[in-house]
Amino acid sequence: MKLINERIYLRPVKAEDAQLFLDHTEDEEIRYMTGTKARFSLEQIQDHIEQIQQDDTRYDFTICLYATDQLIGELSVLDIDQGNQSAGFRITMNAMALTGKGYGTEAIELELKFVFDVLKLNRLQLEVFSHNERGIRAYEKNGFKREGVLRVVLHYNGAFSDEIIMAIIRSDYQKAKARKAAEAFLFFMDKNPVKLSGCIFSLTGLYYVRHQLMRGQLIFLKTIRIEKGAIYHEHTAKQKNQ
Repeated sequence: MKLINERIYLRPVKAEDAQLFLDHTEDEEIRYMTGTKARFSLEQIQDHIEQIQQDDTRYDFTICLYATDQLIGELSVLDIDQGNQSAGFRITMNAMALTGKGYGTEAIELELKFVFDVLKLNRLQLEVFSHNERGIRAYEKNGFKREGVLRVVLHYNGAFSDEIIMAIIRSDYQKAKARKAAEAFLFFMDKNPVKLSGCIFSLTGLYYVRHQLMRGQLIFLKTIRIEKGAIYHEHTAKQKNQ
């Protein structure tokens, strides 16, 4: 199973990834962002991969560049509770030289589609340390909301950090999905201008844009309705004098 967009794809973790995972656990910035204090051996990483591959309450993916297949991160949907339609979430970006380019945000977006559209879950929760400001921005950009704070739970590099609990539920996801679709459409309209006759936005996830084009004696009306991330087109035509 692969989850793909234009720049990256997610694929299941493989045994062959163990050495790269081990190398990433030795990166000091990654260790700081994840609050990792333990040191691991290659054998421990290999055992961990084998265990998660047999665990039917989780899905583990690597994040790879589409153009080069370079592994730049990993993420997991774990502790899946089908009865309550909920799960936990974690993500680590491992190629620090590529941070700040939006790959983490795109990976989260792909995973949310998998969680809500494929697994049909209703809630996804994560925990992030307060010093990981870049990660928090990526989560919020994808619709996660702060739900609570565990104060000063981590002491690292001589300073304390809080642990922030964040979550996204299905209705949040649908609103964020509709908003992104609307923003993408308006960007397209800005690059391809037509006469707008009306524009309405609603937080319920509905977005209407109506424009008209004149061709001879006919006026062509086009209404675009964006609902829950899907775009619907309606076309009508009438005489100019009607």
